[in-house]
Amino acid sequence: MAEKTILITGGSKGIGQATAQLLLEHGFRVILIARDEKRLNEVRDDFVAAGHHQQDIEVRSLDMADVEQIEPVVSNCELLQNGLFGLVSNAAVEILKPAMEFSLDEMEQTWRVNILGPIRLIQVCYPFLKMQQGSIVHIGSISDFNRDANYSVYGGSKAFMKGFVGHAAQEMGPDGVRINIVSPGATDTPLMQHFIEKGQWSSEEIAEFKQSIPVEQRFATAREVAETVFFALTGPRYFHGEDLRIYGAHK
Repeated sequence: MAEKTILITGGSKGIGQATAQLLLEHGFRVILIARDEKRLNEVRDDFVAAGHHQQDIEVRSLDMADVEQIEPVVSNCELLQNGLFGLVSNAAVEILKPAMEFSLDEMEQTWRVNILGPIRLIQVCYPFLKMQQGSIVHIGSISDFNRDANYSVYGGSKAFMKGFVGHAAQEMGPDGVRINIVSPGATDTPLMQHFIEKGQWSSEEIAEFKQSIPVEQRFATAREVAETVFFALTGPRYFHGEDLRIYGAHK
């Protein structure tokens, strides 16, 4: 059995699932947290069918908006008890529309999932991270500074967490716990496909956007973002309080 455990929120699809796959390939254990229990079980079964050990994969159903449940659910994870090598805070709500059109419920959900939940999760995991002088990676977004219509609330939540990571690095460093942020640009995930299918952008807008990306004129793959997360988790101890931006040099 692997000796090092990584906890991943939003671990049932997209960047979270790709990160779990990469970590399992490198001999880590993973705890996958997401809302959809059925999907979590399917992902675990797929990993086992691919040759990974079931005892190295723990799944827990949790809606990160339900902040009060983070402590009872996470603190009781079996693979957490001997310490946590890494925490990947990936779960997020992405509602794209003008700020003036947001309902109170939508703003509350964004606040809870994108800001309050990740901070509470770090609080709960921190004793376990200290046990192994572990590493936290928060998944941000280049929308934290790119100025685009319909991104004001989502981008603002990502900008908040970018600021949080920088300040938290000063607090956690003396305990031997590292924290960094990985900020992707447009990434080919189920969520991206959902937005495309519902017509968030026209085909012309998508084509123009891809042409503006110097590297191969395409979206990033979830695997490429996962590889960046892997570096942040396992890279130099001196890499701390930083923001790794992976966006193909999009203008």
